[in-house]
Amino acid sequence: MTKIKNFSFNNVPLYVHDHKYQQPLLRCSKSSFQPSTDIAGQTPVKSSVQRSIRASVLSQWKIEPETLEAIWPKKEGLVHVKCREHLSIYTVKGEPILFQHFDGPFYPTLRMLHKCAHMMCPGLTSKGGHLPPPEEALPPGTPVAIFAEGKEHAVGVGITKMGTEEMRKVNKDIGVETVTYLGDDLWAYAEFSAPVSRKKRKGKQQPRPPLSTLVEQCRKELQENDWYKQCEEIILKSIRFDMKEPPRIVCLGLGSPSSSSISRAQYAFLLNLAESVCLSTPSRLSLYDPVFTDEDGRLFEEHGFSVSPDLRPTGTEPIIYFMPHCDMELYEAVLEANWSEPQIRTLGLIANRLEDYVDNKPARELHTKAPRILSIGKRLRI
Repeated sequence: MTKIKNFSFNNVPLYVHDHKYQQPLLRCSKSSFQPSTDIAGQTPVKSSVQRSIRASVLSQWKIEPETLEAIWPKKEGLVHVKCREHLSIYTVKGEPILFQHFDGPFYPTLRMLHKCAHMMCPGLTSKGGHLPPPEEALPPGTPVAIFAEGKEHAVGVGITKMGTEEMRKVNKDIGVETVTYLGDDLWAYAEFSAPVSRKKRKGKQQPRPPLSTLVEQCRKELQENDWYKQCEEIILKSIRFDMKEPPRIVCLGLGSPSSSSISRAQYAFLLNLAESVCLSTPSRLSLYDPVFTDEDGRLFEEHGFSVSPDLRPTGTEPIIYFMPHCDMELYEAVLEANWSEPQIRTLGLIANRLEDYVDNKPARELHTKAPRILSIGKRLRI
């Protein structure tokens, strides 16, 4: 694994491999990371778990507590974003700062690394580094270009924090403070163009394709995605109840497909799921979300689905609840409506990882607000 010694996180590789299988965790490919399909849920991290993560990061990265405080202030809470392939991302104020695979080491995100990574003196004086000769020494406060070893073009611009001869002599601390770097917000502006007047802008707007067309495009993309095929296989294997007829499907908390691309992706997933379980009777699928628009209603009607807030089962029929990214209270309400031994055996729940609530919320809160989630959170795996 390549290590970039110039950066302050000089013990952390930039190209990260899985610590168990020696396979790249994050790599460029045709099927890139898509939040709408790759993220399973988000939950705040308990204070005790945050302290443990802090201790691990300080130990693994070999940085000072003050440096970590600048990246992740103690007063700011950490949010755990669970993704497919057992990848965990941790964010502060919505910005990803760490990620982890299985129970492996914590790695900094490249965006955070670029923000905080200044050029250390040992990286400039060691083998592969470069400083100008004494006769061309640079004083403190000099703008400089930053090059990576073996690369023709600069990867950043910085300001010397000390003279180059002092860097050789002291050989510790920050030598060059990074000001801008490859891939930052300034880099993203490849060219600046004059603002377009509102009149011209309005005249050039293209009409949006019909909602049904957008959904069908999304369905096709999902069907070609290996991740969806894995999900479909897991779901079909997990439906163990003996079905004399296709199960009833209840979708809750979908959001508005006409207003949100994420909701459209989830609706496309739902359509593919209904097809996979041979749901030939559209009336056996119902949806509800208070944010549905009239356009959403016409789309559901076109597919023959009903809009109903009723989440209760009728008898002991097999039922699948499709509830991606709903809140804890709604999951608890669904479990309460099905809280009998015959019905719980014919229940399928496609949702957030309920065990995350058990791990990240105080037990007293779960006893009061979600006793059923507390009871089965460690056992449910869909």
